[in-house]
Amino acid sequence: MKRAAVIGCGALGTILVTNFARAEGWTLTGVMARTKAHAEALAANAGCRAATTLEELLADKPDLVVEIAGIGAAKAYGEAVLEAGCDFVLVSAGALADADWKARMTETALRTGRRIHVASGAIGGFDVLQTVTLMAQAQGLPETAGIETHTGAKGFRNTPVWAEHL
Repeated sequence: MKRAAVIGCGALGTILVTNFARAEGWTLTGVMARTKAHAEALAANAGCRAATTLEELLADKPDLVVEIAGIGAAKAYGEAVLEAGCDFVLVSAGALADADWKARMTETALRTGRRIHVASGAIGGFDVLQTVTLMAQAQGLPETAGIETHTGAKGFRNTPVWAEHL
């Protein structure tokens, strides 16, 4: 049976972990959050390890680690996950807009024989908006990208489009 761990215990991480039991041939070894309370709450429901550090998350030697916590988490942990011998599922695809980080990740994956899987989804959609803006800025263009919604702003907390004034 393959083993997986998840970085991110927010709304999307919770959905992923809650539905993980449906994944045939896989077992969830742990979840990681910035706060112990968030990690423990989700881990208790999933029957796995609660972690607040990457070392704790990797203690059970998962085959792959899913990042569903944002660009900052992807960039903070991606290389170390590959170095630890795990494949890396990148949900926050906007991190790839950083050419230096992308090159380091590619080199690390090739050197370690591990894979990077780029997922798409809700956060990926937000990342695309951020990536468009970053690409325009890099080229000296005034274009920006945004999102208009009629839902409450609380759902965007901890995403690349969140701003405190929302």
